[in-house]
Amino acid sequence: MRRKQRTRHAHQKVRILAGILLSVVAILAGVAAVGLVDTEGVVETLVETDLPSVIALDDLDRDLLEAELSIEQAFLLTDADERFKATERYERSVTRARTEWGAFRASAGGLDPELRRLVVSYETLNVAWVDSADELTEAARGKTPPAAVALTGSAISDDRTRESLDLTRRRFDAMRQFSTTLKDDYYEPALTSRAPHALDRVRASLLWVLLTAGVGICIAFVVARSTVRATVAQQREIEARDGLREVDARRNEQESRLHYALEMARDEEAAIGTIGLALRELRATTLAELLVADSSHAHVRRAVTTDDDGLGPGCGVGTPNDCPAVARGQTLTFADSTKFDTCPQLRDRGVAPCSAICVPVSIMGAAAGVLHAIGPLDANDRSLVDDLEQIATKAGERLGLLRAFSRSEAQASTDSLTGLATRRNLEEQVATIERNRVPYAVAFGDLDHFKQLNDVHGHETGDRALRLFARTLRDSIRPTDIAGRWGGEEFVIVLPHTTASEAVGVLERIRESLALTLATGSTPAFTVSFGVGDFEDADTFGDRVGSADQALLAAKRAGRNRVVVASAATSAAVDMSEEASA
Repeated sequence: MRRKQRTRHAHQKVRILAGILLSVVAILAGVAAVGLVDTEGVVETLVETDLPSVIALDDLDRDLLEAELSIEQAFLLTDADERFKATERYERSVTRARTEWGAFRASAGGLDPELRRLVVSYETLNVAWVDSADELTEAARGKTPPAAVALTGSAISDDRTRESLDLTRRRFDAMRQFSTTLKDDYYEPALTSRAPHALDRVRASLLWVLLTAGVGICIAFVVARSTVRATVAQQREIEARDGLREVDARRNEQESRLHYALEMARDEEAAIGTIGLALRELRATTLAELLVADSSHAHVRRAVTTDDDGLGPGCGVGTPNDCPAVARGQTLTFADSTKFDTCPQLRDRGVAPCSAICVPVSIMGAAAGVLHAIGPLDANDRSLVDDLEQIATKAGERLGLLRAFSRSEAQASTDSLTGLATRRNLEEQVATIERNRVPYAVAFGDLDHFKQLNDVHGHETGDRALRLFARTLRDSIRPTDIAGRWGGEEFVIVLPHTTASEAVGVLERIRESLALTLATGSTPAFTVSFGVGDFEDADTFGDRVGSADQALLAAKRAGRNRVVVASAATSAAVDMSEEASA
């Protein structure tokens, strides 16, 4: 989660930084655009108005001068062909002058009042000049020859022609003066002032463009770098997430295997063996052991260890509550067994410096053990802790379930009042004996006058008498013998590898032990009668129990508090007694 938040923050930083830098670029681009627009206006005025106007005025001045020279030459030359050529040059100059003036007017655009006054004056002179120019051209060509043409130096003898020529000269000079004034006083100063300004604007615009481009490159680099870092962080997050998925998959697989293996364990010892195999698969450098409390929860025993020899020093904890992990109910890890805050059981063990992991094992909701592992220093990684916790959880669940089953089976097969086997359990155990072809004797016992004991002293005293007899019975028989409560105050005893005469000795000891126990206790005195079945002619356990029951009836008829062995005579006596009673 923290890695994911860091990646999200990295992407947010990239977006914020990119937004800020793009805003800076937008501002710089806006300033550059304004500068370019302003520069465009200045350059446009310079290129479209000032320069064409100056060029047109220069050309106009040159053409006017050439026209003036050409017309004077036409009058000074004596050769008719030369005069004709001069007049043609004059006409071409006039035409070009008129064209240049038209170009000037086209480029000049809007004019201020002073310029407009000069332009009007020029155009007035131009019209008059063109009219007089036509007359001079005709005179120069000789189409309308003057009355007398006599050249004396540079003077022209014809008065009218001389006056026309003088007037044309004055008009030439005036128009040239106007064009020079326009050029020198208005356009050349404007050109001189606007050109550096335009150059400065171009430089400034270029600077802004370069600055914008530089900042854009820097932004691209920063954003790209931040994006790469964010992408790398995201990739690491994906790899970490994939790693967690792999760990989870491995742990789920291990949990499934462990669960399946423990399900196949039908008793506690088999389950503990499976846990030992699971612990051996963890780490080669880790020594692990499982400590389990006994049924009283007063002591713990080392149920399993990964130490192949089993000779190494294990955890010395004696009771569950002596273990800090069990007492706290949580997993504890110790990085160094030599530190003062290490578990005393680890520090005083006498082993090389090591680390340890202690995981409490909960069985049926109670902390009843600990899964303990030691290894090299700094070996307490989270993965190992998780694996041990998983094994401890599954071990506690399976052991608790097996103990619950065992307790349920014990309750189902044990009489709740006396602690002896139930009739059904007794029959199952005898069936096992018979399958193994083991010879056995059967005795049927009944407490004498038990109903009277209940009526006089109460049912609680009767129950106490039953428990006392059951305890006496258990203490008087062998571990291989089977004693069960058949119903009420009746009991059946199965004695493997025992003859009828040997069974009588066992039953007499039971009667004697009962008498001694009653003599030293507070329970009212009572006796017990036994019948031993004749199993020579009995083929089944039911037949033997029936034979022993017949012998018990004979013991009752004989005065109770005795042992009677069944025989054919006993059966006949019992039958006659029953007929007499009837």
